Amino acid sequence: MMKHHIFLSYSRKDTDFMLRLKTSFSEANLSVWTDEGIDPGTANWKRAIQGAILDSGCLICVLSPDSATSRWVQEELDFAELQEVPIFLVLVRGNEKEAVPFGFTTHQWAYLRSEINYETRIPKLIEIIQRRMRSISAEAAPNDPLATVQIPVDFPPPPDLSAILPPPFAWCYVPQGMVQIEGGGYVPDGGRSYAVGSFYIAKYPVTNSQYARFMSDGAYNRQAFWTQAGWRWRTQQGWREPAHWNDPRFNHNDHPVVGISWYEAIAFVRWLNLRLHHQIKRENEPAFTGSLRLPTEHQWQLAAQGEDGREFPWGDDWDHERCNTGREGTTLVSEYDGKNNSPYGAVDLAGNVWDWCLTQYKTGRNDITTAGEPRIWRGGSWSDDIS
Repeated sequence: MMKHHIFLSYSRKDTDFMLRLKTSFSEANLSVWTDEGIDPGTANWKRAIQGAILDSGCLICVLSPDSATSRWVQEELDFAELQEVPIFLVLVRGNEKEAVPFGFTTHQWAYLRSEINYETRIPKLIEIIQRRMRSISAEAAPNDPLATVQIPVDFPPPPDLSAILPPPFAWCYVPQGMVQIEGGGYVPDGGRSYAVGSFYIAKYPVTNSQYARFMSDGAYNRQAFWTQAGWRWRTQQGWREPAHWNDPRFNHNDHPVVGISWYEAIAFVRWLNLRLHHQIKRENEPAFTGSLRLPTEHQWQLAAQGEDGREFPWGDDWDHERCNTGREGTTLVSEYDGKNNSPYGAVDLAGNVWDWCLTQYKTGRNDITTAGEPRIWRGGSWSDDIS
């Protein structure tokens, strides 16, 4: 049972507005969790925050210049996004430039800076939240305590990356559904079913030419693209490029990039998000309301398998003509397009190159900050000898 409908994230300097917002939600019979009475930054605070976010149906962040610079607000937003908890932003002071935390400037928000804004827009926000709660209740499997771990979300259309990445690139839409994960790691023996919200996934693996764009932006010299643990790893290892970058078996432009660590994969996605935001700003386009990241294991499995429990992306029967396995190197990412597409159109989710997932193997957490934890990779590669 979900304990709270709403998690409220705010700066202590916006406490008065937070209390007003809390009252409005309570009057609409929406339960609200806040960290009132807990000292921020303590171990108890962190445990309480993470537990409350996981138990919530959505997070609402009160935006102001103070919240934009608050370490605690940033941590709450990051954790909610990684756990796929829907985020609603309400702007109460300042403007987009000074009031939106780093990494969230491409989200949409509601303006509540004036009394007129508040009185006209709060009822609509409450209606949206109530509708989401009803949707979650309808989708949740009865007696399944994990049914609300992944909350169905209707995402807006994904961004156009053609000005950032060379072709081939396309998005595949994956509607919300249930997926079966086999036992192992964080999953109990015998497996478990999970609800997964709708999302978009790249149709093809990232190619060498696409990764080269990342490298040409100073990828291995700019700490801003890396997590703290990833930057420490990169400097200790002294890496300046992926392993096998100059190996002729793997370095063709439209072949998948290989020999990259999970840290490098995360850095690539962080770079892509930053480039996307800058592109939107330059072209004055409507802001993309999501964020790009590695897929969670649940998302990858749904994208590859669909809901019918098939053994391979194309069906139940193995066919070595449908994917690149047992060979001497990689192939074009589009070579098997039309042969090994998943139910939603994604290519090479079996063979050619392993796919990194966001998820920790031992805990199942979708967290980019924890160092040294084994991560899940899925799909198989060119070197797997399957018969």
